[in-house]
Amino acid sequence: MGLFACSASTTKLQYAQPATEAPQISSAAVTVPAARPSDTGLLSDNDRMRGILWRFRAASPVVARPVIAADGTTFVVTRENAVHSIGPDGAYRWSYTLDGPIAGVPAVDKFGNVYVPTRWHLISLVPAGTQRWLFRAPDRVRGGLAVHPRGSAHFIGGDHQLWTVSTRAGVLWRAAFRAKPTTDPVVLQDGRVAVGLEDGAVALVRGTYQREYVELSGAVRQLVRQGSTLYAVTEQGLTAVSGEGSRRWRVKNVVAVAANADSVVAVSRDSRLLRFDLRGEPVGSAEPLPAELSAPLAITPAGTVLLPGQDGALWYRRPGEAWQSVSIGSASLWQPVVTANRLVVASGDGNVAALQLDGDV
Repeated sequence: MGLFACSASTTKLQYAQPATEAPQISSAAVTVPAARPSDTGLLSDNDRMRGILWRFRAASPVVARPVIAADGTTFVVTRENAVHSIGPDGAYRWSYTLDGPIAGVPAVDKFGNVYVPTRWHLISLVPAGTQRWLFRAPDRVRGGLAVHPRGSAHFIGGDHQLWTVSTRAGVLWRAAFRAKPTTDPVVLQDGRVAVGLEDGAVALVRGTYQREYVELSGAVRQLVRQGSTLYAVTEQGLTAVSGEGSRRWRVKNVVAVAANADSVVAVSRDSRLLRFDLRGEPVGSAEPLPAELSAPLAITPAGTVLLPGQDGALWYRRPGEAWQSVSIGSASLWQPVVTANRLVVASGDGNVAALQLDGDV
């Protein structure tokens, strides 16, 4: 949900606070101050050697991790309550001023429509940057969104219920839980929605009255879906949950996780990198992290591990190679976002960069 710190001296999650500026209301795309990226002017020779495709600098701090559409368009949200659209080639496209502080991570559907949660609204924008619809939440919106392949959007409300909104901005259903939600919703492969709870369970929901609970141990802090498997990080450790809702394996003292189709990587409570196969068997030995994390780690399809640093550096390690780093900004990084052929990462000071995954970073 927000930036966090993870070091050998502390494992407490430290979340960024939401912006508090007065809202600005707009019903059409408007241009807000933003530095336009250049194909050459913002890239150094070292950038090109490291595989950086483009750099972009927003006019104010980025307040959530970016999202990437299927065509490679990147969407970034900032503290000035704006959404910035950046083309696959790094060209600035448009900006849209929202109606209030951004509540969490936006989402994008298969058609390129972007969904942004603000404190009291859920707003959908078309790829060209104009408003598609606006949903006025009955209670304030808390956290980020998940978008179903059929187009519905899911979010947690201030009433601690899961709300589902249709593509026409109407409420399809809502679901209450037995305990307070502690994660953003995650859409599973079979269409159900998973939400982590404070009492140590993961709720699997299909509608107002269709839900089941997977009992874990300790409040749930992170949910990651890879294929049909859901990885849940709680205060006690990591649990892999099958698509049927059964617990497959568990590892204690894990505070963050990432997975691809072949392997799982995690960060331990004592700031070491752990690797597992899909059965939960350890791969290699634990190794110390090269830097303190500012957000959850990520892993590319080819197995390169990505660590967002508190100093604005992105650390990465290809299989069988040593750690390397590239500077993105001077503030803490948000979690890197990985697609089939590239990754995008943003820093808290408004810097955004895309890197080519030529096999990887």
